[in-house]
Amino acid sequence: MAKDWIQGAIKNPGSLNAASKAAGMSKSQFCSGDGISTKNKRRCALWKTLNKVRPSKKYGGPVYGWEIE
Repeated sequence: MAKDWIQGAIKNPGSLNAASKAAGMSKSQFCSGDGISTKNKRRCALWKTLNKVRPSKKYGGPVYGWEIE
């Protein structure tokens, strides 16, 4: 796997947030909907993946999603 794959995957930062706000929904509501385009489905999948990689605020430190389960 490439070392900096996240930087290559994020071409337009904030595009998912802009699309969901244009639809009048939150990101989680927007991603759970059925009528979204393929590009937005891919953005939602990346968003869900990056949420697993982000450090957890719930546990107060550098605990990641794959270490909690």
